[in-house]
Amino acid sequence: MLAAAAGNADSVAELTEQYRLMQLKRMLLRYGIRVVNISDMSMAKRLVRAIVGHPTQPSAAVIQDAMQVVSAYHHLTPHDVYTARLRQLAQWGRLTVSDVAEIAGALPPAEATAVVAELLAYLADVVEDHVVALPSVADVPEPARLAVLESEAAVAEVLKPIQAALALATYADEHKIPAALQGGAAPDEAVAWRWSAMQMLVAEFNVATTWATLRSAPGRRAVVTAFAMTPGADRAGRVAVDADRKPASAGASVRLQRLAKMLLIPQPELLALLAKSEAQLGRVRGTLERCQVHATAASGVT
Repeated sequence: MLAAAAGNADSVAELTEQYRLMQLKRMLLRYGIRVVNISDMSMAKRLVRAIVGHPTQPSAAVIQDAMQVVSAYHHLTPHDVYTARLRQLAQWGRLTVSDVAEIAGALPPAEATAVVAELLAYLADVVEDHVVALPSVADVPEPARLAVLESEAAVAEVLKPIQAALALATYADEHKIPAALQGGAAPDEAVAWRWSAMQMLVAEFNVATTWATLRSAPGRRAVVTAFAMTPGADRAGRVAVDADRKPASAGASVRLQRLAKMLLIPQPELLALLAKSEAQLGRVRGTLERCQVHATAASGVT
């Protein structure tokens, strides 16, 4: 009788496994995957990417389906699914704070922190790869780096990972995920501002810089100095040369005020840096105007 019972248990386990594999293959058909060798362990991550990369299915549905793959391949973890889906949304340029909240918000705090931190590090690397691949602005002190984006396509490509990272960092700041785990320079720092600064530089000034450049005050000052050193007043250099120029009595432009705020540089110091750069380039008029605005801002007169 014991042998019969053991045999029945083995049969039930075998039938259960066959049913599970049948359900898995049926699910994969919805994603156009008709032939798959379940015993091939190298297929596991490719199957997850194919599922989470479905362009029209909602995140909840693809994550649920991808979890069936995790159950079939025991070397995978739910963490692989969450990060793969968030990464895919980032690559599409569709990652929002609500997407992060939907996925990370359903996880235990420690797991959510790990997922967000991993994605932020990945996106920082993506942005840096873009910037490094472009010609760097001359006269930018190391290790600061700055590049000018010469086309709308280049701007759009760099904005995608930055906007995705901003969504992640905003969620992280709102949910008190430590800045140190987000790559922050200080344990109590709010990190989203730095991604906002990167977004502003790209969207408004066609200039891309790296996460590392914005981590330090010298790096942020180098960003300002490089604006004036950038060839082409119609590109990044326009902020220091021609754009938004107003008489000194009118004060600094709104854009310069925002730039100073984003880079955590006092406005008088920012104007002084621009004036110095103009002087180095021999732009007498620009130097005088910046010095006048700098004096007005420093005295508090508007």
